[in-house]
Amino acid sequence: MSRLYAGARRVLDNRPYNDQPGFYVVMPLKLEGGGFVLVNRGWLPRNLSDRTGIKHYETPKGVVDVKGIARANASQAYELGRGGSAQHQEIRQNLDVASYATETGLALQPFVIQQTSDTGGDKLVRDWPAPTLGVERNYGYMLHSGGAWRRSASASMPRAAPRRKTPRRRKTTKRPITHEFASV
Repeated sequence: MSRLYAGARRVLDNRPYNDQPGFYVVMPLKLEGGGFVLVNRGWLPRNLSDRTGIKHYETPKGVVDVKGIARANASQAYELGRGGSAQHQEIRQNLDVASYATETGLALQPFVIQQTSDTGGDKLVRDWPAPTLGVERNYGYMLHSGGAWRRSASASMPRAAPRRKTPRRRKTTKRPITHEFASV
């Protein structure tokens, strides 16, 4: 008997999809064995005329079967300060599972399910971005550091004298050749 609790939903702001601003919809799911887990249900476009206006979507009533991938958090976006993720705000920048559990009093699992299954035409987009390992950042460091290393290494290496374009001629002094012949 797993049920979604729409009244405890949180909406994560600044989540673009195909160059459109939007939100991720996150809500708790009551588990059959007791306790709750947060479910990142999907993406909704932002209402461009009203920043806080959230487009209507369907939340299934009764028992639901949610399939997805367990993630450490709902989706982490860069945030200056902590005001955008303060407690008791429906629209937030980020959502920390432990803080949300304290705020709501729900016994939450320490992870979030990123929903991949359709729950009957709810109008949420679940085309999730592929997880990144961050290795592409290392390529940039490598190129940057490699160039700096080459510059510093070449600056500290002793340099050979520059080569002349034309070879030098050997200076020779012309001496008269004298031969002595011995008489027989």
